[in-house]
Amino acid sequence: MAFTQADVDALKAAIASGARRVRYADGSEIEYRSQAELEAALARVQGEVSPPATGSSPRTSLVSF
Repeated sequence: MAFTQADVDALKAAIASGARRVRYADGSEIEYRSQAELEAALARVQGEVSPPATGSSPRTSLVSF
């Protein structure tokens, strides 16, 4: 399953409301056992939706006169 921003939003809404059941954008529904499990799912889904940038970060150079 390819996750979307809507899935991230659904997980965040469930966490905020204290719910453990989440309906994903594709229509599937999962009931998580705990808030910790919901938060782990959110981290995993966010990682798939917005993977961390790879490569080098832009460099800043300071010049003094």
